[in-house]
Amino acid sequence: MESVSQIAPELSAGSTAALTRSAAPLSVVEITQFDQMLAGMVAYYPHQEIPSETMEQFRWELRRLAEIHGLPALREAMLSLRRRPHQKFFPHPNDVQGELEAMATRAKQKAEKSLPPLGCVVCRESVAIGLVPIERNGERCVEMCECRKAREAARKEIANTWGC
Repeated sequence: MESVSQIAPELSAGSTAALTRSAAPLSVVEITQFDQMLAGMVAYYPHQEIPSETMEQFRWELRRLAEIHGLPALREAMLSLRRRPHQKFFPHPNDVQGELEAMATRAKQKAEKSLPPLGCVVCRESVAIGLVPIERNGERCVEMCECRKAREAARKEIANTWGC
């Protein structure tokens, strides 16, 4: 049976390859800003001694999150976690990832609330909101109204933006 230390390099290499394809590397300026942000966060928790090996792992994970979500989003997530009254220790990368996902969910919900309304003058009086009756080849049927098409296009744009 293989030990975790024997398997870990393979898992780490495989995970990195998968993530590198979807994440844009940080620029030199962003790396400097990232390091400054990280130093500020570490200084905010002076009572906590983080071993250097752990900090290097945290740094790698947080940098990966910055490449995926962007440095401004990472900064906001870190500050959000820091403001929580119960947050007495340096946030674990899993907590930061959870906060980033929660931020994305809130932003997606806000974007969905701003979708164009369904039900215009044309379809409000018809069979169902968003549908208009038409006649095609002598048969009566319905098709999507322009207001519904606009709403569906906006919904697809939100899905493409937020990856869902």
